[in-house]
Amino acid sequence: MFSALPLVFALSISLPGPREAAVEAARLAEAAARFEEARAFSGEYLKTTRTQILSVSGGLLGEEVETVRVRVKSGWQAVELVRALEGGYDVTNDRRKTWTPAPPASDPASSSDSSTPLSSPAGGLVFTPLSLPEGLCGASFAPTAEAGARPEGRLAWDCRSLTPLWAELTPADAPHELTEPRVRFDFARAGELLYAARYTLEGLADDGGTTVKMRLVLEISDLKSAD
Repeated sequence: MFSALPLVFALSISLPGPREAAVEAARLAEAAARFEEARAFSGEYLKTTRTQILSVSGGLLGEEVETVRVRVKSGWQAVELVRALEGGYDVTNDRRKTWTPAPPASDPASSSDSSTPLSSPAGGLVFTPLSLPEGLCGASFAPTAEAGARPEGRLAWDCRSLTPLWAELTPADAPHELTEPRVRFDFARAGELLYAARYTLEGLADDGGTTVKMRLVLEISDLKSAD
């Protein structure tokens, strides 16, 4: 199995057309992807982490699933293990004996620097409009030669509200175990709160001389704001 933290989605797009709309959608997408770092949120939600090993053709070879309940107040988190599955078997009780949550990003004592963006605030991405169904706007993006290591991919948003719907990208700092890495964010709203309801990272990896596909899926559900 492998482990990986969600990659922060940060974009600065240089557009020949509707620059303001695309930049605003990208800004909102970045904020949504940083949902778990947001000190302003108070409430609770379930977070399910699904780690999968698949054959190159897509057959499931192994899977671990862990669901935790996260309670957030004044920037601090309390995390409780709800359920753990391994190979289809419930291992919750065994896992609780040794389970400890990872330090939350909002904990000042944490040494994790998960707030580092993929790119600097400067420009450097070339924009090409996407053809999407009516009511949806989108852009594909790629770094200029001078921009250095930056993500490239696609972003879609609601044309009227500018609310991001999904983003797909090739991360600039994926785990070194992965080749051909891809990330996808699926965004959702709960009242005024915009967040990444589903995050998927996948790529190819070597498993004892055999190439397999590794997939990490993080899903947020049952979100309840205390506000």
